[in-house]
Amino acid sequence: METREITNKNVWEKFNLSFPNPSYFQSWYWGEVQKATGIETQRLGFFDKEKLFGIAQVFNIKARRGHFLYVRQGPVISDWNKKNASFVLDELKKIAKEKNASFVRISPLLSLGSYESLGFKNLDLRPSPTHNLDAENRWVLDLKPTEDELLKMMRKTTRYLIRHSENEEIKVTVSENEKDLDKFLSIYADTAKSKNFVPHSQLKEEFSVFSKAGCAKLYLAFRKKEILAGAFIIYYGNEAIYRHGATSNIGRKTSASYIAQWQAIKDAKLQGLKQYNFWGIAPTDNPKHPWQGLSLFKKGFGGRQMDFLHAMDLPIKLNYWITFVIDYLTMVKKGYNI
Repeated sequence: METREITNKNVWEKFNLSFPNPSYFQSWYWGEVQKATGIETQRLGFFDKEKLFGIAQVFNIKARRGHFLYVRQGPVISDWNKKNASFVLDELKKIAKEKNASFVRISPLLSLGSYESLGFKNLDLRPSPTHNLDAENRWVLDLKPTEDELLKMMRKTTRYLIRHSENEEIKVTVSENEKDLDKFLSIYADTAKSKNFVPHSQLKEEFSVFSKAGCAKLYLAFRKKEILAGAFIIYYGNEAIYRHGATSNIGRKTSASYIAQWQAIKDAKLQGLKQYNFWGIAPTDNPKHPWQGLSLFKKGFGGRQMDFLHAMDLPIKLNYWITFVIDYLTMVKKGYNI
């Protein structure tokens, strides 16, 4: 077995897209987003007798809470057995030591039972003290049904708002132009403030990279010239991903966000995509969870929940525990441990 850096985008993407649930954060394009924001990125391929059996896009994170290597929604491995997992983790551990990182954080898209069945307990890994950052609990909608069937599968309130939206004179525009991102960002900041979440800092880079590849669109809902809501959609593999959303204070009193979402769903279906990925939701129906309102909105469109293994940490240095405490207290403070 050996590790090599992969520099061929086609080789990388062919492997990542060969899985039923391709890893968005292990996509070549997401790596370009990280590079654009100054984050050191390595694309590693793991080979057994010249056969590629795994990839890991490694981000070197230097934050105030600690220095670590992050493999978001990865590594991606074709056969998760103890031999392959041990080799990959040993390689990541070597790199972490070379870069003087305190730990390695991974979050492969594996089933919940993988922690026991794959022997992770014997690989020096421990559950990360963070909340769901990488849509490990997500809501997805199968796009095979007809539009009428999709409407019937919705929550009654959601269906009502969509069908009676014409009375509100709301128009939805679709754009791949980076200039229109400012319109989205103008209400995104207000949404973050009202919903008490930290706004994502890489939206401009994310939209720039993916839109240039023909993989990003903005759905913006207006009444006359006033923007009410927006949906930031990414297309990757056979699915459309609802990555970011925003609603103005006035827009929250209308059906604008529902109309924009429904238009995005219909367009994804017309493109022949198999699935609409609403991205992260609260892991349970606990009404006190900070994401409960957002989760109810997403679930109203019909679909099903998918759950993956929680992020795992591989401690390298003793100061890992400083980061552990900070991450844990942050999670508790924000109510994500509910």
